[in-house]
Amino acid sequence: MKITQLFLAFVLALALIVAGYFLLPSQWLRNSGVLDLVVVLDWGAGNHDHLPTGVDGTRKLVKAVLPGDRLAIYAAGPQVSELVRGPVSSAAALSILDRQIAGLRPAIHGGTLIGESFAKVSAAFDGFLRNYSGKHRRMLVVFSDCVTGSLDASDVSNLSVAGQTSVLVIGFRSQNKDAVMQVLLGSDASNDVLIVPPGEAAEALSGFLETIRSQCHSLRVPRIVLLLAFSAAAGLMLSMGLSQITARRWADVSIRLTNDDDEGTSQVFALAEGGSVSIGGGEQLHDFAIPVEGSCSVARSAQVLSLLPGNGRLLLQRAGEPMVVTEPCPVTFGDTFHLEGTSVTLQKG
Repeated sequence: MKITQLFLAFVLALALIVAGYFLLPSQWLRNSGVLDLVVVLDWGAGNHDHLPTGVDGTRKLVKAVLPGDRLAIYAAGPQVSELVRGPVSSAAALSILDRQIAGLRPAIHGGTLIGESFAKVSAAFDGFLRNYSGKHRRMLVVFSDCVTGSLDASDVSNLSVAGQTSVLVIGFRSQNKDAVMQVLLGSDASNDVLIVPPGEAAEALSGFLETIRSQCHSLRVPRIVLLLAFSAAAGLMLSMGLSQITARRWADVSIRLTNDDDEGTSQVFALAEGGSVSIGGGEQLHDFAIPVEGSCSVARSAQVLSLLPGNGRLLLQRAGEPMVVTEPCPVTFGDTFHLEGTSVTLQKG
């Protein structure tokens, strides 16, 4: 196989790989159904300044979820609204949810029912566990200052977040720190809790998203190998098909030589692979008035035409001044050459 055909096959295969990566559903390329994610977004009046950070972060988390994962999002303020809870059905459903989150506005007055929010978080994780068996990863993200006067130690046992959960809290400044931390750590204190101020939200979220990507949505290696193999085979087949189409187009190619000095004077010659057409020398194109001492030829190799000098002065006319031809040079249809003063144009027959 020629180098040009191999290069074309490589380019086509690369194009198919890129197209497959962007066009195939993410869950086809990556594992899904492992993630149990719950998000609490505080829209209470006291969290007014930091709501944009929470909205932006929640939207990033939604974009990271794949169909098959389980997701719950609660908007917590003077009342707690459940935006979604259950297995993610499709990317379209996530798109609708994203627009709903983007439209969330802070409360004008009223605090945050953080205790009720944690009760819903616990219920969501319990529901995910009952409806799922196998490997899964629990993650909780709370965008809230967690300021509440309604949460005390007596509530902790009923609100505790399920064990073995990765917890990220952004903006925590609750005075009921002990009670809130007991809820977040879980009844057996097995949860991994990270608390950061709003200014460090971007970095903390990046780490969370990377964990989701690497531990919950790892690449499906067999399918990636299948995509690579399919792309390589398809690229090779396409390049061979294009080569055959080109070869057929050139199989019976003929050239027309026209004497520009004598209007209407032309001759057509069939030019097979490896063949050539002699011009001048008193043998062909006698009606071109080419002196006997002048001769040249046009040869074909695959899809390349070459002008070969013979006897006499030979010039190739392209942009600018004519070029003296002293050794074989490539030509194409539309080129004009001058042999001993006679102007000849090369055209497709």
